[in-house]
Amino acid sequence: MGIFPIVTLSVLNYKILKKMKMANQVHNRIATTQRRDGAMTALLSGVVLVLVLCHTPKTIINMYESYQMLMWGSLKYTPLWGRLVIKISHLLLTVSSAVNIIIYSYKDMKFRCVISSFLPKVLAIIRLHCCRRSKPDASSIELTQLPDDV
Repeated sequence: MGIFPIVTLSVLNYKILKKMKMANQVHNRIATTQRRDGAMTALLSGVVLVLVLCHTPKTIINMYESYQMLMWGSLKYTPLWGRLVIKISHLLLTVSSAVNIIIYSYKDMKFRCVISSFLPKVLAIIRLHCCRRSKPDASSIELTQLPDDV
């Protein structure tokens, strides 16, 4: 009874290792620039996909408004769904801008390295600027006499 699972696992593991070895050989034959090009293609495809998804509601409402302008010469009314789509569109346009840096950080190692080395410097500048503002100015400090034994 115990031999069947062990043999099955052994055969399956052998097949998996064999496939992984073949995949590694194919992967190693591909030039580094080709792999980088593939990663950049995936990155740009992700950015374009997010852009299209986030701009779709705006396109829909623009088409609806264009139809009204063509039919009646002016916007007769804006339905509730139109006002909601406009609000959602504004939110999605903001999300589209914010998500791009996440996509770049996820897919591109060079970008990740630059951001990780750049971010502490920016945070230090912000901290320095905030600390300067939070310090009281000299005119608001009351000078008191300290005891001699201090």
